[in-house]
Amino acid sequence: MKKLKSNIKITKEYLYDLLYNKSNLELISVIKDITDSKLLHMIMANYNWDNGIEIPKTVIANSFCDLGTALMVFSFFGGYEFLLDDEENVFSESEKDFLSDLQEQIKNKKFSNQSIKYIPELTRADKYHIKKSCPDISKVFLEGTEGELLDIIPV
Repeated sequence: MKKLKSNIKITKEYLYDLLYNKSNLELISVIKDITDSKLLHMIMANYNWDNGIEIPKTVIANSFCDLGTALMVFSFFGGYEFLLDDEENVFSESEKDFLSDLQEQIKNKKFSNQSIKYIPELTRADKYHIKKSCPDISKVFLEGTEGELLDIIPV
């Protein structure tokens, strides 16, 4: 996939404006036009996960979404708890569908951009339980992705 250069400088103020001064509809419209995978990653790194799945769905659907970002979304949204199918997990049907679809997209290498590093924060015990629960899990879920480790700009 050809990468387009973005003219947007990613700053704390810019991210804050996107995440807190725009309605979900406005933010979705902006995200659809983003061609900078690093900006998509920063948006998801700062996203308030209690605000639902519409914004993450839009980021994942963006053709410039990086594999590292997709894995981060999976992790931050509770994907590892979802994999363990723990009875204590309270995912709605739409959240289960989102996580299941995202898991399949990652597994099937849907994300052609692979330049952002993301390593899930899993202990050895976590990895053991995940492997036991999902023996055919792709190693990217356990080991993460290669690429550039971004300094996350917190907002």
